[in-house]
Amino acid sequence: MKPCGQPCAPCIEPCAWQCPHLSCSKLCHEPCDRLPCNQPCAKTLDCGHPCIGLCGDKCPSKCRICHQDVVTEIFFGTEDEPDAYFIQLEDCRHIVEYTAMDQYMEMDDKQQANEAEQEAIKLKECPRCRTPIRKNLRYGSHINRCLAEIEMVKVKINGCQVDIEEHKQALQNQWEGNLLQYEMHDQVEYMAVQFKLVQPYLTAKDLWVLENKMDFLIRIAKLKKIQKENMSKLNSETLGEYFVEFVRWLNNRRQQFSDQQAFDLQRELQRLTFLTELNSRCHKADIRKLTDKINSEIQTIRVVLERIGPFTEQDQDRVKEAIEELDSKLPPSGLGISEEERKMIVSAMKIAPGHWYKCPNGHVYVITECGGAMETRRCPDCAATIGGGNHALARGNQVASEMDGAQHPAWSEANNLLNFDQLDF
Repeated sequence: MKPCGQPCAPCIEPCAWQCPHLSCSKLCHEPCDRLPCNQPCAKTLDCGHPCIGLCGDKCPSKCRICHQDVVTEIFFGTEDEPDAYFIQLEDCRHIVEYTAMDQYMEMDDKQQANEAEQEAIKLKECPRCRTPIRKNLRYGSHINRCLAEIEMVKVKINGCQVDIEEHKQALQNQWEGNLLQYEMHDQVEYMAVQFKLVQPYLTAKDLWVLENKMDFLIRIAKLKKIQKENMSKLNSETLGEYFVEFVRWLNNRRQQFSDQQAFDLQRELQRLTFLTELNSRCHKADIRKLTDKINSEIQTIRVVLERIGPFTEQDQDRVKEAIEELDSKLPPSGLGISEEERKMIVSAMKIAPGHWYKCPNGHVYVITECGGAMETRRCPDCAATIGGGNHALARGNQVASEMDGAQHPAWSEANNLLNFDQLDF
């Protein structure tokens, strides 16, 4: 069974509106090609009294004599006339005098008393209880016209089926590519996206929600990778709680990624990105024992990022200013010196690229001569092993590309050539 809101298949059975005087040759879903029959019904009710309905319509369950108070109750004003005949609405069982009901059903939308209903596309409703009129032979043409308009609205809301299938396939391909690239196999929320992508009867709105959810989950996964590799345990646990709350917000059943919802998610993701970067840099500062040097800037940033409430553009500007001050004391390169100081040191040493290295904890040192490691020492900052032997670096040591841009150690002329642009020769 299709879920509510999906296009309905039209009924192709012959129209059932037939009587001895008139008949319809159309199909059930088509407007009838006959007029209503206004002849009184010739049938007799179980109570022995004449039917108060019309020919070709279902007989009302009430009798003019046995249920006089109910039948003649004034609503439109014609119910108590002796020659009044009635229609019983199948959806709510209310009985209405047919001439008044005919006028009500033919009334133009602009003549409705409630202005809010003028442009509404919906079924006519029972004048007594407002129940939508879905089943009635006499008013079948009007019902079919309303249903046709509703089907057009469904197509407009759900989107073109061909476009939906193309978008769906593109999202499935994107999901598979992200799964391998970002190693999302253990992300329950991301795996759930694929389960929903293979469901039938998806609308353009459904795909919009899944596309946005997948995008946000990938961006959170990138932050989680930084959290795992470059963060202290305490900061990692606190940040992890923020991630959990963000994903819970992302998976809320009311999350439709409206303009306001998408804006709020973007702002919160910006906050988490700044917080991830801050925690990562705090971790590097701890390793280099430089936390005291930048403690003031860190606290200024953290107060803004961990404050309860929306992360506003003004908050973002404050964080950026504080990060600039942080950069002046602890550059993003992790060298712990400014860019001007780095250039001065490299220039003063007057050695070719590829002589700068760093220990497992990121502390930079230089190897002179050929630039190849021939002996080991202890790092003066953290006591880790630095250097190496036979031109091979000790475990965890690597070229400090952030010092001079070198990608390879300069221990031989052949390798040293790789540190220069061939256009320089």
